Amino acid sequence: MTTKKFWGWFLLAWAITAIPLLLLHGVPGVDTPNHVARLHVLASLQENQALASFYRTHWAILPNLAVDLFITPIVYFCNINALWLMKIFLVNSIGVTGAGYAVTNRAISGKWSAWGFFGFLFSYSYVLGFGFINYLFGIGLALLFVGVQLMLKQKPYLRMAVITIGLPILLLNHMLALVLGGMTMVIIAIWQRDKSFGLLGGTALGGICCLIYMKLSATVGLGATKIVYDPIAHHLRNVFFPLYFSDLFRDLTFCLVIVGIVVWLVPRHRRDGEHRSNPGPNLPEKGESVRRREATREPEGGDRTRTMQSSSSPDESQLPTPVSQPPTRNFPLPVFLFIFFTLIALALPHMAMTSAFISGRISIWTILIAGATAERISISPGLIFGLLFARSVDITQRFLTWNLTFDQVRQDLRVIEEGSLVYQMTSLKSKPLEPVGWNPSIIHADCLLLLEKNCYINNLFSLPYQQPLQNSPEIGPDMRDLYNDGTDKDIELSRQWILWQQGYMSPRLQKRSAYAFFIKAENEKPVSFLGDVLIVRPRYVIYQLR
Repeated sequence: MTTKKFWGWFLLAWAITAIPLLLLHGVPGVDTPNHVARLHVLASLQENQALASFYRTHWAILPNLAVDLFITPIVYFCNINALWLMKIFLVNSIGVTGAGYAVTNRAISGKWSAWGFFGFLFSYSYVLGFGFINYLFGIGLALLFVGVQLMLKQKPYLRMAVITIGLPILLLNHMLALVLGGMTMVIIAIWQRDKSFGLLGGTALGGICCLIYMKLSATVGLGATKIVYDPIAHHLRNVFFPLYFSDLFRDLTFCLVIVGIVVWLVPRHRRDGEHRSNPGPNLPEKGESVRRREATREPEGGDRTRTMQSSSSPDESQLPTPVSQPPTRNFPLPVFLFIFFTLIALALPHMAMTSAFISGRISIWTILIAGATAERISISPGLIFGLLFARSVDITQRFLTWNLTFDQVRQDLRVIEEGSLVYQMTSLKSKPLEPVGWNPSIIHADCLLLLEKNCYINNLFSLPYQQPLQNSPEIGPDMRDLYNDGTDKDIELSRQWILWQQGYMSPRLQKRSAYAFFIKAENEKPVSFLGDVLIVRPRYVIYQLR
């Protein structure tokens, strides 16, 4: 496939993949509404005194700043809605991931093919489902980084510059993107026995730049992380079901279809390739057979006997010297990478640098990098686009049902007064981190209130020394989500804790109205002692505390 033709098909695949995002009223993912609200606040603080009484900026050398650095200036200078800019950012993240996948596949296989569109099939993944936006963009950049540096093997100085600059850029986007992208680069280099000057020099200089970056950073992102042990069933689900936007049956079916196609294509392609490249000692190639027959023919006017003698006992010095072929590896690189990163995903939750969702983040990288390094698989564009269309229809159906919930939540939040204090509480009975069962964006839906009203939201991302946004000193320390078991006693304790925290606030803020956005299970009923019930829905209740 020519380069021009490939990128024409690529744009079409990108457009098909982006359709569900454009049809969704809000943004997908558990944490994505929180990111949107934080970007809006960061861009509005200088001119909005009401928000300035709740929040303050904390720009510093931090990891995981991709979305903040790219979108905040556009919101500030162009006065564009942060919600729409986030959707555009997500569409671009899908495009960068698809391009990175295609470039890596091109660098490994040496050709543009329909297999380069395979990465789009996993655009709606566990990572997007939970709203890990910086890492989502980091996946695309890491794939692009791996592919570009491989394509620059013959240009050592340019390759060294790309690696030197690329490694700290990956760290700027997300630390895990740096770890996986750099690790993949090293593994492929070892596999290919690559000891080039550009690779070694760039890795050394880029590593030094990353160490300096982390030394200057206010947080490395690892020290405060707790060890979390997943239940084995949930953990394996994180590893092997990274799509996470539909029910498990459809996702499993989708994965089995992909695996079946790959398993069917690989053996056939290998047989064809081995037949062309290694015909065997007793099966000479067609061209060689014709040349031998022509050599044994009787030349015109010549001696047939002499010809037969010379053909029957050829001079060994005239035989062609066999060309030594480079040793081939029987264990394919994609299988090795898939096994390696799957084992990493299984082991990481038992290490201090991880969280409960780390395995899901690595599982999608495992699938993408293993597919991108597949060099012996041919596939027709029609098959890829058929699967893309089926996946987009499936996601669109899910998103259209989410639109109803999103519109309802946005309408209900308007009962909250301007400039009030809004606290979120979440019942563990509601299974808040199960986006398959219900709309995951409802967990941080109250953050979208900041786009219309100047309120304080307790679960906005404003962790000290880890975010470019912090709570104002008048508010006090960050309170985050208030989880409980759904019992009256636990809810009352949460309410007392809220009031206790409010005692540290400025007296001026004590007079503001306070509300609770309580996320619950469908069978849980509102309680009167928590406050006045304003809105009751199957999945949430809005209380007025005072």
